[in-house]
Amino acid sequence: MQVSRDYLAIGSILTDDLLANSLNYCLELRNLHLESEHTTDDSVAIVAEKGTRLRSFTIVNSREVTSAAISKLLTSNPSLQELGIMVDWRHPMEIWLQPEQPPSAIQLRQVCFQRCRLSVERLRSLGQTCPLLQDVDLSACYGLQEITQQTIGAGFRGLRELCLRATDIENLELTELGELESVDCSKCSGLESITINCVALRRLDVTECTFLQQVNIKSRVMREAKFRDLPALTDLSVESEKLVTLDISYSTELSLQKLLSLPSLSCVETLNITGCKQLNLTEVNSLLLPRMPHLSELVCGDVSSHDVTVRSLTLTGLIIKDIQHLPCVSVNCPSLQRFTVERCADLTEPELLDGLILGRHTKRSQQINKVTTMEEPTCSRLPSLSHGAPMMQHLTIRQIPNMVGSCLSGDGASFVCLKVLEIESCQFMKNLEIDGWPSLEEVRVYSSKKLSNLVVINSPHVTTVITQWCSSMMEKFHVVCDKLQTLKTTGCSFANYTVHSKSLRQLDVSGVCMKPTDTLDIRCESLVDLTILKCENLSEVYLSKLLSSCPNVTNLRLSGCNQVNYVKVPATVTHLSLSALRRLSQVVLEDRCRLTVLHLSHLPKVSVDLRLQLLSRCQNSLCELELRGLPHETQLSLTLPQLHSFTLDQCIHLTGLDLTCPLLRYLRLQGCPKLSSFSMKVGNLASLQVDHSSPLLSLKALQLACNNLRFLARILGYYCPNLEELVLSGDNTSMTRVCSIGHNLPSLHTITLQNCTLEEDIAAHYPGPIHLRAADLHRTTLKDMVVIFQQNASKWKM
Repeated sequence: MQVSRDYLAIGSILTDDLLANSLNYCLELRNLHLESEHTTDDSVAIVAEKGTRLRSFTIVNSREVTSAAISKLLTSNPSLQELGIMVDWRHPMEIWLQPEQPPSAIQLRQVCFQRCRLSVERLRSLGQTCPLLQDVDLSACYGLQEITQQTIGAGFRGLRELCLRATDIENLELTELGELESVDCSKCSGLESITINCVALRRLDVTECTFLQQVNIKSRVMREAKFRDLPALTDLSVESEKLVTLDISYSTELSLQKLLSLPSLSCVETLNITGCKQLNLTEVNSLLLPRMPHLSELVCGDVSSHDVTVRSLTLTGLIIKDIQHLPCVSVNCPSLQRFTVERCADLTEPELLDGLILGRHTKRSQQINKVTTMEEPTCSRLPSLSHGAPMMQHLTIRQIPNMVGSCLSGDGASFVCLKVLEIESCQFMKNLEIDGWPSLEEVRVYSSKKLSNLVVINSPHVTTVITQWCSSMMEKFHVVCDKLQTLKTTGCSFANYTVHSKSLRQLDVSGVCMKPTDTLDIRCESLVDLTILKCENLSEVYLSKLLSSCPNVTNLRLSGCNQVNYVKVPATVTHLSLSALRRLSQVVLEDRCRLTVLHLSHLPKVSVDLRLQLLSRCQNSLCELELRGLPHETQLSLTLPQLHSFTLDQCIHLTGLDLTCPLLRYLRLQGCPKLSSFSMKVGNLASLQVDHSSPLLSLKALQLACNNLRFLARILGYYCPNLEELVLSGDNTSMTRVCSIGHNLPSLHTITLQNCTLEEDIAAHYPGPIHLRAADLHRTTLKDMVVIFQQNASKWKM
């Protein structure tokens, strides 16, 4: 059940009484959503009687609501503007709205009937009964078959959006709907023809209409047409002065001649011809592209072709994909900014680069082919404004198995405007050396499993390097970029890792120094947040050198570095996390170091004295503390005046806990199966969050300072079900509260009220003690309880 000021949603808990009470009390309710199999005509009748202020009403998954009930609802509430009925296809609803109000009184503007039965005659009646309809959604309805202007009559004059998605319609003909802007007939498997002549039509989607053969569209302002996955389409006519996006991908029978005959072709800016088997890419380049003077985005591929040549003065984006046996690509697009090539199995690296730099296929000499030894591009390979893609800014190479990286490393500097290089799933990519690329800003390499060397140097504008899921062991990772701001290496391991930057502020290092011979070199003067994970052979020497090279680190996290046995924490660090360091036995804080956040987890060699020493040093500054996996402690006592958050986890031998934290706001206790005694003193227990704590099943004695905490009995009953002794201090206590606690804790035999404010009903029993029988407490056990008063106690006693 979801409730807001003007919205109410009721699910499977729906009952007529709940619905009636909700409508009585929610005076500002405007939107009602019922999603339950239990919605019936009686439920709708309640809405009709009490929901006269509603503007939107939706029914989902009802099996028993009828059109008669909906008609009565419209009669009672003619000002309803949105109506939705979405039923299970196994229990379809017959739609036939017959409100008793005159059509001029019905204010309905939007209807959504999904998986319903609706004949053309009743659709016609809907248009006449609700003349103000603007949005009609009939997704997955059946019984329509043929919709023409003649069958729907004079209704729907204000209709703007029509959705017939996945219906059984066979023929659609609309010619007199002057306000219609959008039509969706996607996934209508029986649709054979569409004719629309509506001056305001802007969008048409007929995706995946398997038997659609004929489309005839006329509109002055049509901007987007999706004719995707139409294997039977042979006759296409679109007349629009403003057509911007045309998608005919996988319309396998559509011919080039039919495409060339479209009068709107000259306006198109985005064209997708992927999988159009009748379109020869050579003819597309020579015949189609010259007819499209405003074309800026082209997507092509998934056809058989031995050569792809693209010449255009206007193209800014080009995607070539899924072309088998493609030996070369020639691109001559002086305005091209974004180029993507993917899943072209036979395309080689030299041929791809020749096509982008020179705009033609060339035969490289043996010496030129050895690009890994070249420091500068040869004169013949210098970029030209008249060939290739000299203005390219974004290059994406995806799933090209012949990409090795040697040619790209040598020739990449020729892309003088390139800002983003993205390489994904190139399984034989081994080397990528970016040296002196003048405009490059981002390097992204994903899932290239054999990548061995990545070098980024002498590229002054690089701000982002991402290398993810690339190699189980990368031999060399060398990034020296003063402006580097983002570095991600998830899922990679490194033998030799070097990062130098003056701008990098956050760095996660993982999988380095796995062998004694591996190297780690990090020099980042602006680094603030440093995380080092799973560096098996990281030594104290490397760690000390690393921290001295990053003098401004404030957040330091070390985990899984099994050779580290000594950590000296710099004075700048305020957030320290040490976890899974099996040999760590000594932690030293520099004199000026004042931690505010400290996490200690699974440190078997860290002694109790060392931990107490760390906490003592940070006693007046620590705000957040996490202790996990303490192997030795049986008793733990903490006095931290500034602590806001405390987590204690997996302390399997701990039996006693004493907390004095006046500012504590968050407490999480779990994994302490032997904890039997707990004393806690906080400033405001009522605001303490304990939602993520587990019940303390072994806890027998609890001492608690609280300030009139609501639902104390219920909280103790859940978190301390086996409690036997309870000391309450500083609470406003009444006999009703004491009895409630005794009822919820059936094992509790003693409550001590220490310096509590006593209300009249319990003050009459002072100085006590009070003996309460099990029957008086309505317990399930036969144990009695005693209440003891300690009104002038100087300290807590357990």
